[in-house]
Amino acid sequence: MGARLECGPDQVISGQLWDISRSGAAVCFRGTAALAQGQEARLMLRPRHGDEEVTIPARVRWVDGRQGPTFVGLHFGEAPLAPGSFLDTFLNPQAA
Repeated sequence: MGARLECGPDQVISGQLWDISRSGAAVCFRGTAALAQGQEARLMLRPRHGDEEVTIPARVRWVDGRQGPTFVGLHFGEAPLAPGSFLDTFLNPQAA
């Protein structure tokens, strides 16, 4: 799934969602970025089947670009996912 990470008004990074849970996510992208642990960010996801874009407040937990692509670990804020949204349904353990 495509992902965009907005870390400020002039810093938007496009990449791919690597992993996701209710508490956080990992995003993979090409190149490098000046990101700091604890930095506030917004993760924006758009499911391929046309659902609305989902925006999740997050904080950067770690950045690793040692082996080619850069991976960014994110921790989600306290704001819950919108009930009935794509991600709320996808990440609901009772739906399995």
